[in-house]
Amino acid sequence: EFQGELKKLGERIANCYFFEKYNVFSDREVRRMSDTVFALSILITMMSTYFHRESEVKSYLEKYNDELPEAKDLKNRFAKVISILRVIRLPKELRIWKKADLFVLIIELDRILNQEKKYFKIDLLRKLLMEFYNDVDKEMKNSSGNQNLQKYFKTTLQATADRSNRIGRGEVIRAVLLKAI
Repeated sequence: EFQGELKKLGERIANCYFFEKYNVFSDREVRRMSDTVFALSILITMMSTYFHRESEVKSYLEKYNDELPEAKDLKNRFAKVISILRVIRLPKELRIWKKADLFVLIIELDRILNQEKKYFKIDLLRKLLMEFYNDVDKEMKNSSGNQNLQKYFKTTLQATADRSNRIGRGEVIRAVLLKAI
């Protein structure tokens, strides 16, 4: 239905080698264009705020079908986030590569790096993210009573694309990220 500038950028982002390297999307998801919808959701969230599931995708595709003045900026912002993730080289078996986890991490990294213009201590960032995602996995098996881990874990169980769950995960991961500034 839409073949405009935002859709094209979403497709370019979805085809980023980074997603392939970490097996973020299955072949079935790629065939069904779920990878493009995921990329569009990232871009739209970068342009606005967290939203419910895919509720804003169609309206943004309509609005930015003819032109997307922010295209270069969005592409650069995304590239900067991905370059951080490449540098910290988190293991493939870490839960970060699950779409719900990756989505909010990309958004919160974008906000801190590109909107707030803050920089990370890379070694500390890697260490904190490794610890955090490992602790979330442990929390799934045995409750520690840690409120932040509980909050994050609960938002990954079901309805992961609901706005409230994205916000909840975003708040928790943002707190982790800010410790690496």
